[in-house]
Amino acid sequence: MNRKAGTYSIGITQHCPEIEFDVDIVHWAASATLNEHAAESPVGMLSKRVTAPTPPVGALSKRATAPVPPVGVLSKRATAPAPAVGALSKRATATEYEISVLLTDDAEMTALNSEYRGIDAPTDVLAFAMREGEDCSAMHPMLLGDIVISLETAARQAATAKHSFETEVAFLTVHGVLHLLGYEHETPQEEAIMFAKQEATLRQLRLREISS
Repeated sequence: MNRKAGTYSIGITQHCPEIEFDVDIVHWAASATLNEHAAESPVGMLSKRVTAPTPPVGALSKRATAPVPPVGVLSKRATAPAPAVGALSKRATATEYEISVLLTDDAEMTALNSEYRGIDAPTDVLAFAMREGEDCSAMHPMLLGDIVISLETAARQAATAKHSFETEVAFLTVHGVLHLLGYEHETPQEEAIMFAKQEATLRQLRLREISS
C-alpha cells in the first residue's frame, strides 16, 4: 500500500498476515513525524544546503550500532538515480520525502537483525537510512529509507507496558522516522534532542504516556 500525505510518500507492506492490524496507524504516525520535524532535521537542512556533508544517519533499533543500508532487502532502489516503485512520486521537490515501511514477524526481523547487526534475535524496529554511507550521490535526494517493525515484538512490548498494540506500533514508527531524518541517541546530547522531538510528536498524537 502506498499513501501520499502532502509532500510525503509512504509505502507500507505487511508480511505478518496472522496479526490483524490497521496500517493507517503507521501512515498517521509517520506523516505526523515528518510534518513536525522534517524541515529542521539533519536531512531537511541538507536539502536546503546541497553542499553540506552527509548527515550522521544510523541504522536503528533502540540498540542499533551499524549503519548498513538494506540493499536488495526492502528496496531495489539503492543504486537508482530516482525511485520507481509503486505510487511514489516521480517529480520530487526539495520538500518531498519518500519512505517504505515493512511490518513483519519475528522470524523475518531476526534474519534482518542477524544479517545487518550480527544479532541473532528479533528486535522491535530497524531503520535503514538511504542518505548515508560512502557514496549516496546516486540516490534520489529525498529518498529517506526503510523502516522495519516486528508486529510480534510490538505486541509483546505493548502487553508488558500495558498500553495498546496500536500505540506501540505508532511509537516505533515515530522513533524509526526520526532516525531516517538523521536523529540519533548515541550521546546524552543527541538523546536529549531526539527524544524531545519524539516527545513532541507523541504529544501531538496523544501518545505521550509511552514516551518515557
